[in-house]
Amino acid sequence: METLLKIVQTVNMYSTLGFLLIAQGDQTGDYQKALDFNRKAYDYDDTDASIVDNLGQVLYRTGEIEEAEKVFEKALSIKPTQFDTLYFLSRIRISQDRVEEARKMLDTALDKTYSVFNTVPRENAIELARSIGMDLSVYDDISAEN
Repeated sequence: METLLKIVQTVNMYSTLGFLLIAQGDQTGDYQKALDFNRKAYDYDDTDASIVDNLGQVLYRTGEIEEAEKVFEKALSIKPTQFDTLYFLSRIRISQDRVEEARKMLDTALDKTYSVFNTVPRENAIELARSIGMDLSVYDDISAEN
């Protein structure tokens, strides 16, 4: 895909390859290639919510939480219902003891239709919501066992 990117540069190519490099980093523990590539993708188009979110995710994974927070906030301003962005920003808010903000974000995330294109499993958001005492009975599609 990297070879193809040299020929065809599009937002979708940058977004997809950026995600795949993050997934590779998840497997190896080495995120440098993902970080470098997602910064390049951000330089290519910093108005695409998926590209911006990818950069936020790799920054988050590498411990650059303050920078990740700013990037996620930008992604959220572009697409306020983006599930993955809401999830990661909720995690950051919880770590900052800003639980009420996290609840609102998780409510937005869980109230929207989940897509197979989301990179974060919906179960992760459900588990995070439970960890801060959210009442999940208001969501018809979340059972007591989830």
